[in-house]
Amino acid sequence: MELYERLNFKKNPFSTFSAEQERKFLDDVFIYPNNYNSLRSDIIENRSRFIIGARGIGKTALIYKLKRELEENYVFAVLIDDFEGIPVKNNKKHFLKLMITETVKLFCATLSKNPNLLKRLNKKDKEKLAFVIAEFFKSLSIREYEEYYNKATQYKSRNRLKNIYNQIFHKPINLLIGGGLELASDFVRKSFGLPDTNPSGLYKNYLPEIELETINKSDNPSEFLEDAKALKLIWFDLAKIINKSGFKTTTILFDRADEYIELGQGIDSITTFLKELLTDTTILLSENYSIVIGLWDATKSDFDELGVRFDKIKPFNINWSYKKLKEILSKRIKHFSNDRVQLSDIFSESDINDLIELSDNSPRYLFRQLSVVYDTQNNINSEASTISKEAIQEGQLTYCKDFEFYAVFPSKKGSKEDILVNVNRILKIGNEEIKTKDYIDVAKVSTPTAISYIKIVQNYGLVHYVGETENGAKTYQVQNPIIKFLIRRGVREINK
Repeated sequence: MELYERLNFKKNPFSTFSAEQERKFLDDVFIYPNNYNSLRSDIIENRSRFIIGARGIGKTALIYKLKRELEENYVFAVLIDDFEGIPVKNNKKHFLKLMITETVKLFCATLSKNPNLLKRLNKKDKEKLAFVIAEFFKSLSIREYEEYYNKATQYKSRNRLKNIYNQIFHKPINLLIGGGLELASDFVRKSFGLPDTNPSGLYKNYLPEIELETINKSDNPSEFLEDAKALKLIWFDLAKIINKSGFKTTTILFDRADEYIELGQGIDSITTFLKELLTDTTILLSENYSIVIGLWDATKSDFDELGVRFDKIKPFNINWSYKKLKEILSKRIKHFSNDRVQLSDIFSESDINDLIELSDNSPRYLFRQLSVVYDTQNNINSEASTISKEAIQEGQLTYCKDFEFYAVFPSKKGSKEDILVNVNRILKIGNEEIKTKDYIDVAKVSTPTAISYIKIVQNYGLVHYVGETENGAKTYQVQNPIIKFLIRRGVREINK
């Protein structure tokens, strides 16, 4: 028998700690942050929003929940969390192409489920839609199309999908390309009964400054769609077409852009990557759609300096109180035990307080901490029917020693060694209250260098200024709960 079974759980409640791994049961464990209803209403009313929070605070979970509830309110919601191929700099047109491409693919999948939506479109709308499909749908394998179909309907069945093909496309798909089945844009357009387009005329609509003769003579007129202004107009038209087909509005939800592997965790590269999108209010502000963007709170001040209009696009800050975090943990315990276990059955009030304090108000880090505690209990005694105080204390120590500071406290230089060096300087001092002299004595540096070290850890938010002593010495208090725990446990250095 597994430890979780001895604890009366159906599964280990602490084996996952990210929204991506918990989508199947997100609704069962989700706790609404304050002012959630206002956020959802604003988005439906076509007010773009920035969702801002620390790593692990729940931005992705919130975006998943928003998408589901927006769809329930007849909003066409598109989630974009894969940015492969988008260059780090000069990328506005690439973001626009990504928005158009992902939206038209999902809309085609939606039309295959609800062909009656096309009846609301007039001839001109259908011509524009046919043009967008031809230029941006490209080809999809059956597997890829099925993924979009599932995103559109949240219904997963291969047999059901085959029936849709037969009923909507009116013939079996027999397009065999390169050993695999694919849906080509022209096939999709014809299957929906959309008209042949006069692309030259539509190119001219979106690129009025280019002569029609130039477009007609071009061997590859699609090259003209590299223009950001043209892509904006196409995006505006696509959003209007979707709304006209029967949806209240259209919403694009950008998530995990700061985790794009090409950016390497550095704040400078993240802000450079998103600058063109976030500073263009002509894209973000519209009466026909809304855009929701999840942002790491560590980047906000840099975006402020770059001119991102937080005064026009209201930030939604995610913060969790002790009470809310306790509620999150309690709901998870109940879900994984089919309501057989209460939070108080597993942890004492003091244990809960210590666990939440060490999480630094982050649901993810609360569950990561508990995952280590669970494994520690398993190692100590896998046949136990409770989680012991010993397992909690040893698990917390292991968790703190292995904590990935560089993921939470980014360096401007993008170097994880930078944050670890500064953490270890504090640990070597070994006090929660720090003065300039402590750095001078322990690090063996000059006064100006010690002051610069303190400035660095202040900027990271690891310590904060509390005042001066009677002798005029400035005093700083360690703020980070992980470092405070390690100091109290006598740890003077960590290595990663």
